[in-house]
Amino acid sequence: MKRRHFLATALVSPILSAPLSSGCQRAPKKEQVLRSLVEHLLTDGIRGAVAASRELHAAVSHLASAPSAPAAEAARSAWVGAAIRWKRANAFRDQQLIASSELVRAAFWPPRPRAIEDLVRSDAPLSDEDVEKLGADVRSLYAIEYLLFADRSGSPFRVDDPNSARVRQFIVACAGNVSRRAQSAEKELAANSVATRLAADGQDAINRLVGLAVGNVEHFVANRLATIVWIASTKKSRPIEIEGGPSGISHKLAAAVLDVTAHLYEGAQGPGLGALVAAIAPAVNERVHGAFATAVASIQSFSDPLENVALADRSKIDALLADCKTLEVALRSDLASALGVTLTFSSADAD
Repeated sequence: MKRRHFLATALVSPILSAPLSSGCQRAPKKEQVLRSLVEHLLTDGIRGAVAASRELHAAVSHLASAPSAPAAEAARSAWVGAAIRWKRANAFRDQQLIASSELVRAAFWPPRPRAIEDLVRSDAPLSDEDVEKLGADVRSLYAIEYLLFADRSGSPFRVDDPNSARVRQFIVACAGNVSRRAQSAEKELAANSVATRLAADGQDAINRLVGLAVGNVEHFVANRLATIVWIASTKKSRPIEIEGGPSGISHKLAAAVLDVTAHLYEGAQGPGLGALVAAIAPAVNERVHGAFATAVASIQSFSDPLENVALADRSKIDALLADCKTLEVALRSDLASALGVTLTFSSADAD
């Protein structure tokens, strides 16, 4: 099944258009599924983060050399592209896949505004080595968001102000750090022959991937949507408290998580975990496939940030929460049972 992204447009999801299994099929070998997922989903995800990070670094470098409102807007657009790509790559954050934790460190959230502001106001050096020593909450992708999207983040700095050279210098330094971490993750993936190693792990690897799928959905339900529900109940919203809040892309980041997790099950240019399930438990495959299709369609229907929708129409958030809860249950019970996986707290914790 050809992989298509729906993040920036209202295209029909490939998950919705995938055919359901009507009976038992010949099961692909576990090794084939594992290799395919690494080569076509994990590797593509990290390569996407590498490319988008380079584009971000180029855009903020141009802003630094020739500050203007159009250059600032181009930098913001590049940041959005990078954030979505990083969210897709981070759906595979797991020490047995990428041991160095570069994925988590580069896209660490939440940032620490006070520390960022203090650093910008200081005369501390901003060489590559100096930025590398900073905490992830000061120099990550989301620290850049805090500075680029000042109107919503509350940052006192304006990146296109002629007097904000220090701010722009810091943004360039952070973007360079993010880009280097993406390249490091890509090199690690290639050097460690992850596809070969995962294929050799057999059932243990299946256990890890099912745990990742469950953890992605569970984390989204328990943390992201719980925060959104709180916003809806209190009628209060501070963008800085929402991942993607300052940039207004919380719905796109959520869509990225569900989309890449769905492809973990459905496959991407090759078989996914669902191919194993379809061969031994077609009814379970239909239930899990249906749960993914419903959850993906639900988040795809959002054209505005989740926090904005929560304040305008709580029922839409409740419906999304119910769909994601149904998916979480299907993964925890049906999928895990069909593939002989015993989930533990650590195996299902995608963070």
